[in-house]
Amino acid sequence: MSGADSELPDTYSNFEQLGREHRQGRDYRILYISRDSDVLVMAPHGGGIEFFTAAVAQEIAEPDFAFYAFLGIKASGNRILHITSHCFDEPLALQAVSRVRTVLTVHGMGEKSASYVMVGGLADSLISSIEESLFAKGFSVRPPEIQFSACHPRNLCNRGQSGKGIQLELTYRLRKELKQEPGMMKEFAQCIREGVRS
Repeated sequence: MSGADSELPDTYSNFEQLGREHRQGRDYRILYISRDSDVLVMAPHGGGIEFFTAAVAQEIAEPDFAFYAFLGIKASGNRILHITSHCFDEPLALQAVSRVRTVLTVHGMGEKSASYVMVGGLADSLISSIEESLFAKGFSVRPPEIQFSACHPRNLCNRGQSGKGIQLELTYRLRKELKQEPGMMKEFAQCIREGVRS
């Protein structure tokens, strides 16, 4: 399960259902850069679904990690395009995760009063490395709440070849700060990259 800026139940339980009512290029857009990398950084709820998550994912991915983003581009009401992570089965996304060893997903939760990130997933050693790297640079890290733990084996982050990935849940306030402060954004992304490479 993943959080969202608006904590409402999903309208669609899989991509087939979503695709019956929404069209690529009009309601959503998919970005994919398949670099020669065993790490894929994803934002499955980008664009208007979860504010600034795709930009954070892209910053982490550049210049050499693979990158995927599913972007809500509707004029309004993009929350309807949210499919929770263990049900997210957009075909290109599933192809992309099958090609790499490690998947890292970036999500947004609705918390607006505090700036912090929760690091979940099954890649325990990489999670510890990421947390240590973030702590060292002064970023606030909290243990993931149960709904953000990303321990489901079918969670998108755990569907790479290793079966063990990483899920980042960033509060709205943190994402807003990262957008407003490019230097902070670069430092945050570098912390994540260092942790993944450890």
